[in-house]
Amino acid sequence: MSCAYPITPIYIGYSASLEERAPEVATFLSNVVLDSSYVSEWVFSMSKGDDAIDVAEEWVEGHQDIVNSWLQ
Repeated sequence: MSCAYPITPIYIGYSASLEERAPEVATFLSNVVLDSSYVSEWVFSMSKGDDAIDVAEEWVEGHQDIVNSWLQ
């Protein structure tokens, strides 16, 4: 799938105090990198009526290597 819209970075934001309150969660969120092609696939699936939870679960099951890298 392609579109004329330019590639746009995706940022995950969280409260600075999270680093003190839950450093493991802050580290996890800092490690998450989302490729725009994956996000496009998710949006396309949901635009066809697929359930967001199902889309997410299927993606995680099929991309364990990526998810595991976020947990390092």
